[in-house]
Amino acid sequence: MRHWHPHSIAVSFCFCLHARAAIPLLCCIKVLRNISPHVLVRVERWDIQKSTGACDINAVLLHLRGLKKPICASPMVLQKLKRIRRME
Repeated sequence: MRHWHPHSIAVSFCFCLHARAAIPLLCCIKVLRNISPHVLVRVERWDIQKSTGACDINAVLLHLRGLKKPICASPMVLQKLKRIRRME
């Protein structure tokens, strides 16, 4: 398994404007599928991105302690994250 160091994770976003109110949105354009448990324990909160809204793909935006920008993760990572949170 490949382990990701939180400072070496490439994060891809699209800075878009919402058509109705010109509200800037942060959309993931790529997602990571394998994220180390060492990174997941640092998650403070997460947001769900739906492809049915202003963004094109489903994703989970992981907000980590010590990082300014969230990490774009596959929705499959959410199950692993919740399992780790239950063990804490």
